[in-house]
Amino acid sequence: MADYSEKNLKKNSVLLAVYKAVSMVLSMLYVPVILGYLGTGLYGIWATILNVISWVNYFDIGIGNGLRNKLSAALAKDADDSRVKSLISSAYVLLSVVVLGVMAVALVVFQFIDWNALLNIPESLYGNAKAVVAVSFALMCIGFVFSICKSLFFAVQEAHIVSLLGVAQQACMLMSVLTLGLFDSDRLMSVAIAYGLSALVIELAFTFAFFRKRRPWVPTPMAYDKGMARDVTGLGVQFFIIQMASLVLSSTDNVIVSNIFGPEAVTPYSTAFKLFTVPVSLYASMISPYWSSITARYARGDVSGIKGNVRHMEKLLALPAVCCLVLALAYTPITDIWLGQHLDTSTDLVWLMFVYCLVYSWNAIWSQVSNGMACMKMMMALAVGQAIVNIPLSYLFANMIGSSSGVLLGTIVTMLSSSVVYPAYINRKLAKESAIEQ
Repeated sequence: MADYSEKNLKKNSVLLAVYKAVSMVLSMLYVPVILGYLGTGLYGIWATILNVISWVNYFDIGIGNGLRNKLSAALAKDADDSRVKSLISSAYVLLSVVVLGVMAVALVVFQFIDWNALLNIPESLYGNAKAVVAVSFALMCIGFVFSICKSLFFAVQEAHIVSLLGVAQQACMLMSVLTLGLFDSDRLMSVAIAYGLSALVIELAFTFAFFRKRRPWVPTPMAYDKGMARDVTGLGVQFFIIQMASLVLSSTDNVIVSNIFGPEAVTPYSTAFKLFTVPVSLYASMISPYWSSITARYARGDVSGIKGNVRHMEKLLALPAVCCLVLALAYTPITDIWLGQHLDTSTDLVWLMFVYCLVYSWNAIWSQVSNGMACMKMMMALAVGQAIVNIPLSYLFANMIGSSSGVLLGTIVTMLSSSVVYPAYINRKLAKESAIEQ
């Protein structure tokens, strides 16, 4: 059973911080290693390809998040093992069918796309981007089926295991690139294969570890239940719409930068983004257990408990704010030491990254609450609206400013709507729930 006590939440937050910190150190080590292995041009291509194919993480039609909420609520109400098994089995069957189906169709469609032209990659720099995209995408799809174990760990309030999984993946990826340096091969393709296999192997290992401790829950096709599949999918589809709209915010910036300013401009942009999101990712990981906790509290009608969770997340907000300020003030010497080389990065971009991180961190609090309470209509309407305006705004500001800073400014302006709408909606909803309780 899941432990939703405050003590366990704090334990998860501490362990998440520790594991996430280790993962980030490994990630920071990974960047100069892979940058040295690929060089600035190929690294820019690889960063752009990763952003493009990352949308596979959203093509589970929200099944992972639907399972997380439904399983959290079921465990909060002391569901029996057979019901839990059917819920998990239904999610696995659905996810396998959807993701593998999308993979098959996408791989065919990819053959008709000129990826070099789309991503503005000169033939002289790398002439076979199509093959790299296909291999990376296929491996990511296969691994994604097993990544649903993350939703299971979240639901049983063992969120820190998800960060431990991230540590293992980062370590495996770092070792793989160091090993690749010993061989003479197609460097970009080798990185794509190593990246995909590293993620897949670790996800398989953690999936096995989860079910070894919970044998009655091991999924089987025979335990598939249409009713439970419909419940998971109904909620999941709404999460899926939100995820797809959010994808516009999270993965189009590098493509726009590459399209307007060339792949070389992606390297300083993506490097700055990666550095500034270190404290933000740490913060997001620390508060991630509150999603499932809020789901359980909402199922029980514990409004005061939800408000307490929000206050605790707000107190932790000082962590990313202070860390990002230090990064903005000392960005150049930090990156010079980190990368072992100098990258020309504009001051405007650095400070806009700081603003982006503040807005993102604030929104992360209310995203946890909104997801936990399943405020789907509000989230869908806002996410779709943001998806519609983000790309035009990014192109507009990029052309006005004449640098990649404009792309980021467009994203920040788009995100500000969430900063206002989310807390206003949630506070009003909680006030109504409190009135009903009284």
